Amino acid sequence: APTVPQVMISGDRGDTWQDADSSPGSGGAFDLFEDLIYRDGLFVGVTGSGIQVSSDGNTWNEIIDVPEGVALDTIVDDGAQLVAAGSGAVVLTSFDGYNWTGTQTPVERVRYFSAAGNGSKLVLGGGWGPYLCLQGYTCPTFKGPHGMSSTDGGVTWDVFNIVGSFEDGSYDSLGLAWGNDRFVSVGRFIESGEGTIFTVD
Repeated sequence: APTVPQVMISGDRGDTWQDADSSPGSGGAFDLFEDLIYRDGLFVGVTGSGIQVSSDGNTWNEIIDVPEGVALDTIVDDGAQLVAAGSGAVVLTSFDGYNWTGTQTPVERVRYFSAAGNGSKLVLGGGWGPYLCLQGYTCPTFKGPHGMSSTDGGVTWDVFNIVGSFEDGSYDSLGLAWGNDRFVSVGRFIESGEGTIFTVD
C-alpha cells in the first residue's frame, strides 16, 4: 500500500511514468487524491483530508487540512475561481489556489463527487455514495437533492434533483461536464447499480 498519495508524472505525453518526488500526507485512505486541476501554472489536488498544490507536479505542499467531517472529492475552475466540494456541507473557493474560503451549503447528507461550470452557473452533482453505507447509515434510503447550482460564485446555492422527483431513487452523479450548450451528468442508481446519463439545457 502506498505511504503517501500516489502521484505519477509523464514527461513524454503518457508513454512512460515515474513517481513524483514528494507528496504530503499520512498515507491513509483520506490522503489519496480524488481530483486534480491545473490553472495559471499551479496543479491543485483535493484529497479526503485537504488541498495540496504543486508548481511542477513533483513536489507537493498541503495548503489546508479540512475540518473533521469534511472530505473533498471534486475541484473545478468556474472561470473566476477554483471551487472544491465533497461531503460535510461545505464548499471551498479560492482565487489563487493558496487561500481558501469555506461556505456552508443547504444540504448536509450529500457527498458531491462532480462539478462543472458554464461561465455563469456553477453546478455540483453528487449523492449518497457507497462510503455512507459503510459508516453505519441505513442505505439506500436517501431521496433528496442530488445537485446544487450557484450563479454568484458559490455564495448562495439552489438545490435540485438531477433524476427528476425525489421519489425516483437514490442516484449518484459521479461526473459532470458542460458542453454543446448543456450540462451532462454520468452516474448510477444505487439500488440497481444501473449506469445512466442525464442532460439538461
